[in-house]
Amino acid sequence: MKIVLIFLLIISFVNANEWFSKLDNKNNAVADGTPVWNAIDDKKSNLMWEAKTSKNINDVYSWKEDSNSTYPAIEYCESLVLNGFEDWRLPNVNELKSLIDYTSFPVLNNDYFKVDLKHVFYWSSSTVHLLQDDAWYMNVENGLTFYNGKNFEYAVRCVRGGF
Repeated sequence: MKIVLIFLLIISFVNANEWFSKLDNKNNAVADGTPVWNAIDDKKSNLMWEAKTSKNINDVYSWKEDSNSTYPAIEYCESLVLNGFEDWRLPNVNELKSLIDYTSFPVLNNDYFKVDLKHVFYWSSSTVHLLQDDAWYMNVENGLTFYNGKNFEYAVRCVRGGF
């Protein structure tokens, strides 16, 4: 039984890259060596993720502005039109965690999810249960999740689909 479990774990790590596909602007899979892609198809979770580009990889957003009722991180995702889809949203904390691959550093697969290591914190849409002014975010270097005030500025990676 232990040998089967170890074998399955090894196979899952070897095939980790098969979980993702890079998509062009018409949702066609492109080769891994392609320098530009618009979105990432996550086959293990049936989610589609926004691909960051040189134009937006450094952008950061607060979750909520203190002085008014705007929600910049959420509004960015909800206004995103990418690959013909308008149903993008800020991922919940469990969806962000589904991207973690502890066999790599950073834990977000940099072959698919371009990571700017200057901005390693990514907002989730999940508010902290007893602290309504705080929300969960993930560190894409090590996969740890934390919470902080919604007025802090972190990076955003939009998603569509869901669980």
